[in-house]
Amino acid sequence: DWEIASKIGITKGIVLVKRVGERNTKDKKYNWAVWAGKPVNISAKLSDISEGDTVLVTDDVFQDFKSPKELYDYLILSCGCDGKGNPTEEGPRPLWEEKSKLEEKFSTKVWELKSKWCDIHGEKYINKVLEIISKEDSQ
Repeated sequence: DWEIASKIGITKGIVLVKRVGERNTKDKKYNWAVWAGKPVNISAKLSDISEGDTVLVTDDVFQDFKSPKELYDYLILSCGCDGKGNPTEEGPRPLWEEKSKLEEKFSTKVWELKSKWCDIHGEKYINKVLEIISKEDSQ
């Protein structure tokens, strides 16, 4: 009877990584990596305030979803179907909602993932995203 959920906060920036603790040569315990910096702090705060099974991202991350331009249709908009493969009258809808009440706290716009890809088109969408990103990386 466990209920498992995830809470994700994402931002980007420069992060310092440092190994701390004593090295134990036998089983290498106590030699953890510590991640420090503003992006880690903001991501942690975003995940703390997000509700179960949601994603919060800062505006710099959200804007990256639009570049290259082909990503927009896959990372910003839904497929526009009713979840069973049938197109809806309203067509593709935004997957994200701006959380304006958080802008002052984080000094940037914050976006929440409010919808998900449907079971019918989800795999096709993620494969298309990976194809676009791979094409960009090879250029």
